[in-house]
Amino acid sequence: MIQLNIKNIAQIRQFLNDLPPGVKNVGNEAATKYVVGDMSHGLKHYVPYKYISVKQAGGWRSDRQRRYVMMMIKRGEIDPGYPHRTGAMQRAWDYKREGGSNFRISNPLDYVKYVMGDTEQSRGHKLRGWRKVSAVVKNNMDGAIRSANAAVNKWLREHS
Repeated sequence: MIQLNIKNIAQIRQFLNDLPPGVKNVGNEAATKYVVGDMSHGLKHYVPYKYISVKQAGGWRSDRQRRYVMMMIKRGEIDPGYPHRTGAMQRAWDYKREGGSNFRISNPLDYVKYVMGDTEQSRGHKLRGWRKVSAVVKNNMDGAIRSANAAVNKWLREHS
């Protein structure tokens, strides 16, 4: 499971602190929603499929692991070299309000830390091009600020 509280990113922190108190929720929610993203950007964006051999990923951990994988391939339960993405990780990213104008981004799946985790990302996923959560958030900050700015301006137009 991964949970994010975006606190120390100076860029967005400064922008949101400069907002009038009544519109901080609107700006924070828009920025959070942008970071969570969709199929084209943000945390929900999947990288294109790329095959990585066992040797490239660091080899077998043990002979027992190798035998198990070969047995699963023989049974047809593993099909190496072909993507079997279900989209479950993509759909699991979500955010919710945590009092005031704070939002928490989370993904409850157990394996997401091995795919995108900052400290536990597997070598194979890194070689396939998966970025760490912190890199995805950092790379989406400009868009999050634009999104927050647009939401705030829309709110101000509607309430003035």
